[in-house]
Amino acid sequence: MRSGYLHPSTAKAYVVSGRVQVWALNEHGTSKTSYDADQAFFTPPYVPHVLFFLEDSVILEYWQGDATCYYYHPYRRLVELQNSLVAGKKESVSHFRRLLPEDYDSSNGSNDSVGRAWLLATASLLMGIALGSILTASSNVRRK
Repeated sequence: MRSGYLHPSTAKAYVVSGRVQVWALNEHGTSKTSYDADQAFFTPPYVPHVLFFLEDSVILEYWQGDATCYYYHPYRRLVELQNSLVAGKKESVSHFRRLLPEDYDSSNGSNDSVGRAWLLATASLLMGIALGSILTASSNVRRK
């Protein structure tokens, strides 16, 4: 895995070889889309995302504009945990499985409980942002 962040510019990528699954945060939770060799994809500005390599892969990436990255901590922590489990291990598949529930379907990368967990985490994050905005706005009104 890599990424776990967002950036202010569009990133375009081309899969030279291998297979990568792109996880991207949207209003419904985390979408997961797989790309094979000779396919291209892009990540819009300010969209938190993860690149989950399903096999050894080579990708080319081009950024339009500012290359600054900002961690999206819910994704970044997952990337760091995943990578710490598989670092330097030949049996990485067994370590990879430690992060996934028993009913994970590795053939298509799906799991209903994982999707529900991401949806709950995303909803909690959005509620926190909304509450923070409301509290900030009300404190600004009181100061005036």
